[in-house]
Amino acid sequence: MKTALIVMSAQRITKEGITQIKEMEINKMKKYSIDEIFTMSEAAERYGINIDTIKSRVRTSSARPERFDSWLELGIIRKSGKTWLLTDDFMKQFE
Repeated sequence: MKTALIVMSAQRITKEGITQIKEMEINKMKKYSIDEIFTMSEAAERYGINIDTIKSRVRTSSARPERFDSWLELGIIRKSGKTWLLTDDFMKQFE
């Protein structure tokens, strides 16, 4: 990515260039199978954790932007509409 930024900084940064950088970052993210992605209620059931505990972890992490942002960047947590989607990797952090 640094190479792309250096090249782009020498040129004029365009919308297309920014889109290319975002696509490169997305391609670096781990790909999860459908069995490794859960809603909060599914995660609570699978890991035997109270759903309020999971909600609290996400809410508390929102108060710590650097931690929360790193989870979003890693793709281990994301919101789809009103539903939070959590990965197996996210849940393993709390075992």
